[in-house]
Amino acid sequence: MPLPSPFQALDPASGPSSESYSQSPQPPSSPLTPEQHLQCILSRYTTNADIGAKLWLSTATGAFQAKKIDIQTRWGFLEAVFRACYYHELIRELISNVRLLPNAFVHDVLDTSQNPAVVRNRVSAETLFRRLDQPMHLDTPELFLETFLRCAHQSDPIRHASSLPTTITTTPSAYFNQHFYGPSLSLLQGHITVHNGFFPTTGRHATSAEPIHSNKDKADEYPEPELPVLDWRKYYSKVLPILQSSGFGKTRMCVQLSTISPGMLICLRHKTQADDKQHQESFPPQDSLVFEYFQRCKNRIFNAEFPTTPEDHERFNQAHLGVLAWLAIYCKTIAFYLEQLKRNAHDCFGTPRRCDSNPRLCWQTIVYQLAAAIYSPSSGFLSHKLFEQPQTCPRIRLVQDLSDPLSSTDTITTTSTPTEQPTKQSKAKLYAPMQTPPQLFGTRRLRSVMLEYICKSATELDQDMCIQLAGCLKEPELLVTAIKEYLKPHLDRLEQSAPEKTAKPFFFIALDECGSMPDLLPIIRRVWFHALPTSTWILLIDTNSVLAPLAGDTARKGSRRTHDGSTHRLTQPFSLMPLDVNFTEQQRQKLFADVPTFTLRKLNQLLPTLGRPLWYDGLYRSEQGVIYPLTIIDKLVYPAGWKWDLHTSWMHHDEINQNLLALVSQRIYLEVSSRSDPKSWYEFIQNQIGQHLRFIGRIYTASDSIITNTPSEPPLSAAVAWFFRCEPKETLRKWGKVIQALVHANEPVGFNLGAKGEHGVAVLCTMAIDVAASQIYSDVLKQSLLPSPSTSSIYAAVFGLVPVRRWLKSLIGGRIHHAASSFPPSTTHVGSGEDESHVSDAMEEDSVASSSADLEFESISPNSAFAAAGTMDETSALWRWADRAWLNFKHIVRLEDQVNAQKVLDAEELVQLWFRQAAAQGISNQPGWDFLIPVYESNTNEAPGDAEMFDKAKLSYIAIQVKNCIKRPSKAVRDGEVGPRLAMAEGKQKECLELFFDLKGCHDQQQGHMYSQRRHPQPKTDTPLMQADQRACQLLRHHLYIAGQDGATFPQLDRLFSPAKEQVALLFGGADSVETVEFDQMQARYVRDQKSQSEQDAWDEAQVRIHGALVSMRPTTKGLRARRNQRLA
Repeated sequence: MPLPSPFQALDPASGPSSESYSQSPQPPSSPLTPEQHLQCILSRYTTNADIGAKLWLSTATGAFQAKKIDIQTRWGFLEAVFRACYYHELIRELISNVRLLPNAFVHDVLDTSQNPAVVRNRVSAETLFRRLDQPMHLDTPELFLETFLRCAHQSDPIRHASSLPTTITTTPSAYFNQHFYGPSLSLLQGHITVHNGFFPTTGRHATSAEPIHSNKDKADEYPEPELPVLDWRKYYSKVLPILQSSGFGKTRMCVQLSTISPGMLICLRHKTQADDKQHQESFPPQDSLVFEYFQRCKNRIFNAEFPTTPEDHERFNQAHLGVLAWLAIYCKTIAFYLEQLKRNAHDCFGTPRRCDSNPRLCWQTIVYQLAAAIYSPSSGFLSHKLFEQPQTCPRIRLVQDLSDPLSSTDTITTTSTPTEQPTKQSKAKLYAPMQTPPQLFGTRRLRSVMLEYICKSATELDQDMCIQLAGCLKEPELLVTAIKEYLKPHLDRLEQSAPEKTAKPFFFIALDECGSMPDLLPIIRRVWFHALPTSTWILLIDTNSVLAPLAGDTARKGSRRTHDGSTHRLTQPFSLMPLDVNFTEQQRQKLFADVPTFTLRKLNQLLPTLGRPLWYDGLYRSEQGVIYPLTIIDKLVYPAGWKWDLHTSWMHHDEINQNLLALVSQRIYLEVSSRSDPKSWYEFIQNQIGQHLRFIGRIYTASDSIITNTPSEPPLSAAVAWFFRCEPKETLRKWGKVIQALVHANEPVGFNLGAKGEHGVAVLCTMAIDVAASQIYSDVLKQSLLPSPSTSSIYAAVFGLVPVRRWLKSLIGGRIHHAASSFPPSTTHVGSGEDESHVSDAMEEDSVASSSADLEFESISPNSAFAAAGTMDETSALWRWADRAWLNFKHIVRLEDQVNAQKVLDAEELVQLWFRQAAAQGISNQPGWDFLIPVYESNTNEAPGDAEMFDKAKLSYIAIQVKNCIKRPSKAVRDGEVGPRLAMAEGKQKECLELFFDLKGCHDQQQGHMYSQRRHPQPKTDTPLMQADQRACQLLRHHLYIAGQDGATFPQLDRLFSPAKEQVALLFGGADSVETVEFDQMQARYVRDQKSQSEQDAWDEAQVRIHGALVSMRPTTKGLRARRNQRLA
């Protein structure tokens, strides 16, 4: 026997017919909206007179009977629904009409990544029951069936831990953050507040007499009047671009903005194609009615920069009138709702006022209620509540169920057309246009119905204006009159809706993905410029479009007349989107606590909280926090699914491989600062921002200049490291491709490759850890690439630690010998910022030794500073430490502050680096180290277990100093401290590793690299060390001097394939060809072999002139020589 329905309208005889069920009036001759298409399809199944169809639909309602039947019976009803032929027929019909259906419904039910589309996998019965048991008001059978399908087929955000698909099809709307974290909203408010200071704050300039689109060079028949420059208005219009690469929450921020500033977000993205994997999961979907409306406006635009004929002026005016009409109706609609909410809160906004709350709180309460209504679950934007309720005025009753008209009848009064129409009313009345916006409460799919009302009313207004102004459509100054008459009254009504006693509020309309219509943006700016809004902003949000039409020289020239004397500027684009917003303050305190609070596994599982908010979405991580590396990679590369091409050995010399450069940018720090070819430079930067997640620092509106970089995003860098690692030989092939890409792009793009060779060393260090990891974790790396890898294999492949021994041997090989003689370390620490006119005798002696006696004994004692007490087999101490010291770095970051080698390094700095799985690159000209790699010491030779508590006391480092100068580094430099001092408890001993790279030095082919042990500082005399220095001496420094830059020094270079093997030397800076590198190496050898001091001084002075500095005329003293050597090093 069929179960009773949870709603009254299941019987077709008693419910509304498909003809009468309409969310909004629609003229019979007009095409159906996507929502109406869906309702028509569903109604054919809900009104089917066939007894089988009735039984099938009634059986489906059994899933809602949680308190009436047991779970097994519910499960049986559920299986019967999915086995029935009616279900399969309905799915086939939905698939065949997929392009006509609402995007939100399609995203939840159908998978459009395939062509043709297919139905999504069903969620588990438990998940479906959990969703269906939520409180719902399903007023019609069509709505019930739609809700049932969306709940049953929306991919479950909780994945099974042991089976993980490599292609994720979860709907992004399920992960559109319910909690809004980070300071982006307050930064945006501040950005707008600063701009407001450049605009008039009164209404004394109600109109503008400036021409809209005339140009004295191109439109002589319409001469432009000479107007004085208005010094009260510096900026062009209140149109603000919000530009940042994907995943930072720009859309979410603007949706959240509506809770504190009246306004809403409209999405103008292009519709996703069935075969477009890159953006198939984009959210929010296109607002099709608005998109089509603006598309019609755009189609009116002619192709000339300025109108020159009366016909051009007519089309130009028509395009502006269309935009004007839409903005006017939008302002009217928002103002209507705010006035309605104020009338209902008569205690707060009536006269006299009877509310004790701050007027600002009362205003914020109705602003929040407007946002909650527009974005409520019943509005169709999302299936869940989006906003957390803020503090509200107790005198204002908040309508909790925004979809239930009965819940608001006692407080809401409106003249709006009801959403439910009587069954037997005539079609003429049914399709009568709405005179006022739809009801704020009680209108299902309010947002869609509201946008439909705005678009339809704007179309009518546009047509009326064209009729009323038909006689002057070809006039250049028509728009000034039209704005004053048709737009300004609605704009003023909106801006005057805020009470006088509130803080200066602002209103907004956000156009998301507006880059789909770049030709329309100048028209929007012009209309808004002449509308002279006092406090209403248009926000232009985009990522993947051409940046110039939104901000920069192109936008400035296209958005206003460019007559002589014009001083109007574009607003400064907003790009200050924060990172790490999902890492909570409580987690931050635990991470840096003195007492261990996290296990090593937990640290790895917290990785998705770092970087842009996108990585915390369930699309890119498991419920336990294990990242999905392949899904992340598909977001970074373009197109999604891009694979390595390891078979083509050569790359065209003009080729800029965007994907390879995007990948390596997430591993090493690449600064793009020069513009040797502005066109290719701008194209590269724009492409990296739009399609490869590069971060926008700032965009300058007076030009097309951009500050951009790649900040630390550990989930992204970890995924890229995983993407590099496979079979060791293949890993080297991948790095060979990257080296070629860097070399080929260096000239047209202008990478700032440091002359000291930092980038070459960064590539070698990162390549070494990838090769070592590929050898250690080859099995789990293969398993992680399977079609359905387990989370355990992914975890091991991504987070596996590498011992320092394996990394060091991969980097420089294993041929290391201990120094044959012993000298006390230098007592003067050059590079600490000292610049005295005289230096100590000790330094002068070091300088003399550096330039004479030591020259003959470089292979014996190039650094001549290590512990006096030691034996020839002390290298074993290095390997013992290297076996129990572990690495996890996957990218290189630049620190905010300088960390001097003579200063004590805070343990928190190493904690941060280890947690982010990063190495640090020092600030330019920083004394001592250039790279600092954190290491974690284990008690044994085994890697620390995941269940072990993370103890920051076990952290140490590898410090790397890079020298790439023609002269041999002075003895003072070679003997100085490379890495910083560590904070240690009294009596505790720690170890670290220092690597000193002398890239232009000559490698000792027989003995290999020079090893020594050091402790700093050593006493100058018999004076005892101070307590701080005594603590510093507790750090044992394993020190390696490494000379050269070829395969003898770095064995992995010999394993690269040509031409990467030869081109890698170009990454060491200071050369533009392999031939230059070879010459510089030979020249350095020649200079270093010179015995004459005068000859050495001549070469030093030549190097000073190369750098453009003045060669001192003073006599060359030992102190001057020492300081010069330090600078040139």
